[in-house]
Amino acid sequence: MVYAVLAALLQRERTGCGQAVEVPMLETMTAFVMAEHNGRADFRAAARAARLFRMLAPDRRPHQTLDGHICILPYTDRHWRDFFRIAGRSELAEDPRLADAQTRSRHVAEL
Repeated sequence: MVYAVLAALLQRERTGCGQAVEVPMLETMTAFVMAEHNGRADFRAAARAARLFRMLAPDRRPHQTLDGHICILPYTDRHWRDFFRIAGRSELAEDPRLADAQTRSRHVAEL
């Protein structure tokens, strides 16, 4: 997305004409999470050794909605607190199993 925006800004600077920028979000998310899979963490034994349980969680995938799919990746503790609030589950921010990245990773199935 950054490259597309920069290219559009460069085009505008050089020609004075704007550009439409489209970003395929599913492909972008796939490329983002594939880095860990490509690091040989896609095999169960390697994932256990690398402590990347969350990468193999069966619910870590795009989810069907009424009008397409959604894929999210809350990453920081603040992102998770915001996500819980937006999802109407603010109480989960107080759950000790979900307090930080390490405990969320250990309890990814429940999450």
